[in-house]
Amino acid sequence: MAEIIDMPKLSDTMSVGTLVKWNIKEGQVVAFGDILAEVETDKATMELSCTVPGTILKIYAPAGQQLPVGAPICAIGKKGEAAPEPAAAPAPKAPKTAVPAIPEKAEVSCVPAAPASSGSVTPQSDEDRRPGDSRKSRSELRPRCSRLLWLRDSAVRRFPHQGLALREAHG
Repeated sequence: MAEIIDMPKLSDTMSVGTLVKWNIKEGQVVAFGDILAEVETDKATMELSCTVPGTILKIYAPAGQQLPVGAPICAIGKKGEAAPEPAAAPAPKAPKTAVPAIPEKAEVSCVPAAPASSGSVTPQSDEDRRPGDSRKSRSELRPRCSRLLWLRDSAVRRFPHQGLALREAHG
């Protein structure tokens, strides 16, 4: 079955391309990677390589014609196969500039917010903890914290020239 080759998008900003020169003729056998044509984009002239092996059945666009991206340029298929008629060229897509209408009055129900907490948190006693809770209680952490504070203070006493840096780092 014949395949129609469309004008590819060769750069991010390309919307149209100009076929500068055909490197092939109708009836010629082409393979992967053969250069079919030279296409001029908005930035440079680039080579269009073949992506489908076969025989060039029909060339739809002559050299020098400017075509939009996606427009059919040629058909490739088996030798002796009938060239398909291309569908109409796709219309360029218009950018979406329409802004959705905003209703004049929105129906929103207002619900008062819950009162803010005073910021104080009631401490949780060891009895209030759940049985599967693996977090350590404050009483379990106190001895370790005091040891760490003692180590920090002893380091400040041992190295007075670095004491200021240690005090700033550990509060």
